[in-house]
Amino acid sequence: MPKSKDPNHSPGANSGRNGKGRASRGLEEASKSTVRIVQDAAALLDEELAAGIVAAKQVQKRFRKERRIDPQDFGAACNGSRPMRMKC
Repeated sequence: MPKSKDPNHSPGANSGRNGKGRASRGLEEASKSTVRIVQDAAALLDEELAAGIVAAKQVQKRFRKERRIDPQDFGAACNGSRPMRMKC
């Protein structure tokens, strides 16, 4: 009995070492690369979020103590502790 032909299957797609074809290896590499990019982005976002929380706490502390907000505080909060003059 002949095997049915799969229109999405190309001959030799699964041939090669360890039974994996070029397409499978390419997909595996793309998957690993995507995972690495997402992990790096998550780590960067975590760092930025932590810096923003610290800056916000500093603004809050000053406001509670002095009952005022310095425009530079907003710049520091927005730029991760790098002071910036805001235009009002």
